[in-house]
Amino acid sequence: MIPDTLGALLAFFAFVAPGISFELRRERRRQSLSDSAFREASRTALASVVFSLFAIVVLALTRALQPSWVVDVPSWIGNGVSYVADHPRLVLGNFVAFVVLSIASALVVEWVTGRRSTPTIRTGTIWYEMFNRDRPDGTKSWVCVHLKSGEQLYGYVDRYSTADPDKSPDLYLVGAGLTWKSSLPRAGSGTVPVAKTRSLDDKWSGVHVSASEISWIRLSYEPRDDGQSTTQSE
Repeated sequence: MIPDTLGALLAFFAFVAPGISFELRRERRRQSLSDSAFREASRTALASVVFSLFAIVVLALTRALQPSWVVDVPSWIGNGVSYVADHPRLVLGNFVAFVVLSIASALVVEWVTGRRSTPTIRTGTIWYEMFNRDRPDGTKSWVCVHLKSGEQLYGYVDRYSTADPDKSPDLYLVGAGLTWKSSLPRAGSGTVPVAKTRSLDDKWSGVHVSASEISWIRLSYEPRDDGQSTTQSE
């Protein structure tokens, strides 16, 4: 059923709001369930019913103690629009109170049931976590990128893509200290393997690295002194 009036539309959103709030908050602490659309909608609707009933009970108890604070539901049903026209502030205030009570109860219940879980599930890629969200203000990301070939690249992260790991996101390194280090050659008879190191910062503007070539990354947050900022791209 699709709401065909503004009042019905507002009532619909007021009804589903607590269930959606509960689910969104829950997913910050626990991995989301891979359910069908029907089961997910049913779970949200059930939560909405429970928290909406709680709000209704609170308003009913308030009505019993302070009748002037809560709408007279029988009169509203009997008179319809005229009751709303005669009591606009009361109706609006009760509507807001209903929404606040239902959503607040959803958030409180989620907090009580999930308070022992640390909210570590976040949206976004691990590179966004490393190079943006967790980076302290006034610093920039200095990395050592170890390639699968055994070579290593050192530099500041200038920009990166936020694609999923399976889509091979890109990393772009720049700055003073930009360095390439070769992989260790295989030791021959009577020789000691020595890796070659080459400074690139005075000759190259930057180095592009594909995630598919990276084995691991070592990261350090260094004080910012050049006014540059790490940026991301799609």
